[in-house]
Amino acid sequence: MQSERMHDHGASRPRSDGPLTQDERRQMMARNTGLAFDPVQIGSVPQDVFDDLAPAGEGPKAGWPSVRDAAESLTLRGWALSDAPEFRRLLDDPSVWAHMPTAKPEPLDRSVAETLITLSNDAAHHVVRAICVRGRPVGQVRLERLSDGSVEVSYWIGRAHWGGGIATRALRKLLDEHDGSETRLIARIHRDNPASARVVGKLGFVFESHDPAKPDWMIFARNAA
Repeated sequence: MQSERMHDHGASRPRSDGPLTQDERRQMMARNTGLAFDPVQIGSVPQDVFDDLAPAGEGPKAGWPSVRDAAESLTLRGWALSDAPEFRRLLDDPSVWAHMPTAKPEPLDRSVAETLITLSNDAAHHVVRAICVRGRPVGQVRLERLSDGSVEVSYWIGRAHWGGGIATRALRKLLDEHDGSETRLIARIHRDNPASARVVGKLGFVFESHDPAKPDWMIFARNAA
């Protein structure tokens, strides 16, 4: 495992190992080990990370924002066609599609990414926003207006950013910005996706039923008010 590697500079993890995985973050948080946010790699790293990517190897990186500070920098905006390379990088990952209701496009090339971005900006039936941390996209939130007058909420997050509370904060922000004219909000969660069930549970959604058309999917609901 990356977290168990030994390096010439001692026990500090090098920045070139990349952001911490979800399991590594949990382990470090359980040990009360300090975490920082790498604004270039867009992910969590140990507070004492050895910055071997900086010129001349400057040693432990000082002054990076804490994970909490990074969370506070979360913003929502529409996708732009210029986001296509990052959009593709985030989505071209089978694990991100594992619990989505649709299949992953193959290949997910730049043309497909641009098509999906264009569709996301068609506001006739939905509201789609890119989730940005310190200005860079890390995922997406969506509100879709259904034929019965209710609204369905959904999201996806790039795998490198799982486990940091981004989905909960982004959905809460989107719902706070929503006009709330509909009286009912729902979320469809796959039965093998307890993490997303916890996310919507934090926002007041409660289990209502299994989707009669897709028994593997659970419907969570809450009043819009």
